[in-house]
Amino acid sequence: MHTGKAPVEAKPPTGCALALALAGLAAIAGCSTYQTSPGKPIADTAFKEGITVFNLAAETFAKDLQASALASDQSAPALKAFRSGRAMLDLQCDRYLDAVGGANQAASNERKQVSLIGGLASAIMGLTGSSAKEIAGVATTFSFAASSMDAFTTAYLFSDAAHSVTKIVRESQSAFLASVQGQLPGLDYPDAVALLTRYESVCRPSQIRALIDEAIAKGRVVAEAPPVAAPPPAPPPSQLPQQGLAPNQIPSPPPAVPRLLRLPVLTVR
Repeated sequence: MHTGKAPVEAKPPTGCALALALAGLAAIAGCSTYQTSPGKPIADTAFKEGITVFNLAAETFAKDLQASALASDQSAPALKAFRSGRAMLDLQCDRYLDAVGGANQAASNERKQVSLIGGLASAIMGLTGSSAKEIAGVATTFSFAASSMDAFTTAYLFSDAAHSVTKIVRESQSAFLASVQGQLPGLDYPDAVALLTRYESVCRPSQIRALIDEAIAKGRVVAEAPPVAAPPPAPPPSQLPQQGLAPNQIPSPPPAVPRLLRLPVLTVR
């Protein structure tokens, strides 16, 4: 029976299409969670069951520091404690920088995946007849997620100088050790603790951020070696001292004659 009403056009369910798109892309993106790693850092390498290199370094430092505190002549024990403490802090810093680098790499990959998911979801919603308001809402959500990840990586993973963090820390550690070489002879227990505390702060997040900000403020992220000056050119044979002539009798070279640039002549007919 004809009712006079126009047939209602069936629209594909937008929510189901979006859910299928996200599920399919999540399955594809699952491959991105596979992490490649060169292996455990030396600090986490176990030479005995349950005992890592870092554990051994920390135990050695604790013994040396205690011996330095109890010794009547603290010079040699304090220097030994400083060296073992430096070894422990180097392992600790290596572990931290390795973790920051790995997390930064993973966060960069996940941010790209979020952008891809947002673009694909918006495209599928457009093909399935979703309104512009719905598409804009989904795009805004994914854009906010990407911006939030950028803020996290900048604050905690130093993504604004990700390729220079390790070099900045290493150069700062080397500069600190060079500046305290004169204090090592006659070192005592309190001085050893103070120097190690300052050395440890170089590899702490707040100090790394301060070093990065200082490097950026100076216009360069990493230190550059000064350019090596080229050796002066050798004088021509005419200017070399000649045997039998005094230096003031050496003939000077003839003045250079400027060469004229010959231009083509245009003839207008």
